[in-house]
Amino acid sequence: MRFSERLKTKVQFMISAHDSAQIALGKFYLHRWEGQVLVDWASSMLAQGHEDDAFVALSEMEGASRSAQLDQFLYTCNEAGVTVHENMELAIRAYIEDLRRRALGKEIELSAAFAQLRPLAYDNTSVVIPGLNELDEDFNLLDSKQPGFHNEGITLENREKYLQRFFEELTIEDGPWNDPDPIPAKPWFDPYSSDADLYLERVAIIIIALLYLTYVFVTLASLLL
Repeated sequence: MRFSERLKTKVQFMISAHDSAQIALGKFYLHRWEGQVLVDWASSMLAQGHEDDAFVALSEMEGASRSAQLDQFLYTCNEAGVTVHENMELAIRAYIEDLRRRALGKEIELSAAFAQLRPLAYDNTSVVIPGLNELDEDFNLLDSKQPGFHNEGITLENREKYLQRFFEELTIEDGPWNDPDPIPAKPWFDPYSSDADLYLERVAIIIIALLYLTYVFVTLASLLL
């Protein structure tokens, strides 16, 4: 491939700062054991020409706590004007979709890409990928020299074929983040509604009637004594 063609391919797959930030945040949430995800993201942004001091500060936070890194990451994005949604499900979804693109584009080996997704087979998360748990269980059986259970005919020798099909058909089930905003419940009484005056008028009449009846009762009681 000529240099111009390689450059064209590279530019075609370049992602925006927003996308890269969302993807990095998704990997940060999914891979809780890794402490370099956001630090590496900041370093890559500096290499791309971003010069904000916040990027420098984040790139030097190797070894810092995850909460400190996340705080600095969000601050950095805000300072640099990079829009990022601090939503775990949305971020993980962005990371998975990018991982699928890279796996099918041969930028990363299928087995390595699948290893990146395997935490979802064990973590209690609302992000669900159909077929992931079943394929993961079959791979564990094959590693234990047992036949696969869910995918008929799967072996150690042909597992790449099943990985290829998995990424080609990869989807993420819709979750609560896909639902429209719920309609707020109507309060039992809205002081700004068109019926408010009528309601207040009726309440006033009832109070006056109760006061009048109380006065009559007290007067009759005093006359009978």
